[in-house]
Amino acid sequence: MRTLFLISHVPLPRNVGATCAPITCCGRSPGISDVSVVCAVKSDDDPRHLDELRAMCHHVFPFPARPFGGTPTAAAAPEPPSGAPVPGPGGAGAAEAYRSAPAASLLENLAQVPFDLVWIERLHLLPSLPPALPGRVIFDLYDIEHRKLATKLRTGGWRRSLPFDLVDYLKLRTLERSLARRAWDVVVCSDADRQALGARPRVSVVPNGVELPAPGDRVVDPTSPTFVFVGAMFYEANVDAVRFFTREILPRIRQRSPRARFVIVGRDPHPDVAALHDGERSP
Repeated sequence: MRTLFLISHVPLPRNVGATCAPITCCGRSPGISDVSVVCAVKSDDDPRHLDELRAMCHHVFPFPARPFGGTPTAAAAPEPPSGAPVPGPGGAGAAEAYRSAPAASLLENLAQVPFDLVWIERLHLLPSLPPALPGRVIFDLYDIEHRKLATKLRTGGWRRSLPFDLVDYLKLRTLERSLARRAWDVVVCSDADRQALGARPRVSVVPNGVELPAPGDRVVDPTSPTFVFVGAMFYEANVDAVRFFTREILPRIRQRSPRARFVIVGRDPHPDVAALHDGERSP
């Protein structure tokens, strides 16, 4: 069996969810398939990470990443033939900024290889896909971009960018829902995400997992429970989550367990996250 993963970045190091998910798929697949990876490489990427990826895969096909900015969005486009990739948005929307001539050329060539499975990660490589892909295609939408933008619209209050954000939301929703109508399989993380795509029959829910450390000789004190949140703490959804937990959940827990602690673990904490620190350090 031959599997091709299309990833928008080098999926290492394992320090944010955007790298943990694809590298886990790549790392678990070699036992059942020859794995090839297409990924964008930035000028400041550590070459050791690319070497590590090569060590676990049959082939790695890097291409130079472009400097992207903002949330990838796309304008509504005419319906392509069933099974064809959704084209770029005709010059409108930020998704067009992800179009890459090196990626398009590379993927056009790889489309001639008889892969059994093509796994596409997120929206970033969508504008560079060739008209047809070999084998079964699975599109992994572990982030539903229009749902995230909807939350921002609901909670962000008035700002000058609001009309543009609303237009982007409508474009993104159209684009992401159109993927569920292709002759591809789509994977999402929750039933709420599946409903957001219209609950189409080819959309499957595969919940996020976590690799737990091996159990050790830890002594647990039930009177002093510790709750840990692990994630990239510059990521808006994670920032919102820890603020909510600290404000709404932790006080209720401490009514029963006054010594309960909440530990936030993650890189590049947002100032709102740093402000939650109460001066006590975890052991």
